[in-house]
Amino acid sequence: MWLGPKAAPFGEIGKLVIQAIKLAAAPLLILTIVSEVLAASVALKDGLRMAFFATVNATIALAIGLTLSNVFQPGRHLAAEAAASSTGTVESALGAAAGKSLGLASFLSNIVPPSLVQPFIDNAIFPLVVLSLTLGLALRKLKDSGEDIAGLEKGIGALRRAMGVVLGWIITVAPLAVFGVVATSVGKYGLSPSRASPPTSASACSG
Repeated sequence: MWLGPKAAPFGEIGKLVIQAIKLAAAPLLILTIVSEVLAASVALKDGLRMAFFATVNATIALAIGLTLSNVFQPGRHLAAEAAASSTGTVESALGAAAGKSLGLASFLSNIVPPSLVQPFIDNAIFPLVVLSLTLGLALRKLKDSGEDIAGLEKGIGALRRAMGVVLGWIITVAPLAVFGVVATSVGKYGLSPSRASPPTSASACSG
């Protein structure tokens, strides 16, 4: 509060930590999936059982989420804020989101990205998972056919553990990121966002 708007640079700490987590998470995800596919030995019956329970789990989670969303309708108060806004930014954003297609073509385009590096640029998890599974299954086929990839498998495991260590270092400084974000918010808005009565203006709500 003493620094006021000058506390804004502290928020950069939070941005840096978030970027570092994104940077380390993608390689760790790929290495973990490839390593586990190479090491795991799952029978067809066990795989089908796992797929069944995963489907049931996902169905229950979707049912709970859709029920809560339709019963409580979170965010419905934003309609009044959008109507009070003079810029129309909220309306245009909502219109753009509503116009996006969620069809099969859009789904398939997400599975197969236009380039190998695009999922890393967009930090898209689903294409990275598909890419990792494809690479892991290909290496597993080479392994089962008698190809000597023991050195590669050992190297992938070592890299996975190393990325885990790096991610642990980043998580260690996460409290500093939280401090930076809170300090920036308090310097800019004071303690008003934490009071019992919410701010009434659209600008304060967007902040």
